[in-house]
Amino acid sequence: YRSFSVFTPFAKAIVSTKHFYLTFEAEESMSSGYKNGDYSLSGNLSWQPDSNNSFNIFAMVSGNDPDLFYYRYVSNVARWNLNELEKINVQKAGFNYNWRNCLQISSSISNVANNVWISPLLLPYQTDQSALLSQSTLSCNFALGIFRFQSFNLLQFTSDEEIFRLPRFATKNSLFVELKVFKKALILQTGFDLRYNTKFHADRYMPATAAFYQQDEYSIGGTPWADFFIAG
Repeated sequence: YRSFSVFTPFAKAIVSTKHFYLTFEAEESMSSGYKNGDYSLSGNLSWQPDSNNSFNIFAMVSGNDPDLFYYRYVSNVARWNLNELEKINVQKAGFNYNWRNCLQISSSISNVANNVWISPLLLPYQTDQSALLSQSTLSCNFALGIFRFQSFNLLQFTSDEEIFRLPRFATKNSLFVELKVFKKALILQTGFDLRYNTKFHADRYMPATAAFYQQDEYSIGGTPWADFFIAG
């Protein structure tokens, strides 16, 4: 058993005008051990030129200890006791665009150092390398009468596929009808979901530790699949 206390002072500044909204946030943790020196700094600028369009740019830097789970764990299946792990350092910047809540476009690039994961040996592993991760999304939500179309598309690149094991492309598309039934007391939706992602080595799940771990045996993806659904 272990106990610790963390004190985290924070500050936030806001500058607001008719069309612009600017925020700055900062925080740092003070502790006798775990989480001591954790910090984050972020800035966000929003611009809404009219009621239909909004733009947002952001940037942040942070340094945080890995979750306590990675330091010590004991069970019949896996156990470890690590005293020293480096802080996970992240620098991230990106932008978002929203049109009438019907179309959203976002893009970001992150640099992550000292990332931590569970290895195929069921032990925590921390890399001493850094990696870039670029992610872009396109989402849309359109309605025509009772017909609805929703789409989410993700494109991502990484400089190190060992640190970030992710599909290069993923998409989910839903086409359905929306009806108001029982004197408009219930909204009924029925239609199809279509999903696809490119192949990648997805993490396996270990129920005994309630955690995912890396594996190199199987790739998933590369095949589209569809679901029929009814929701209310």
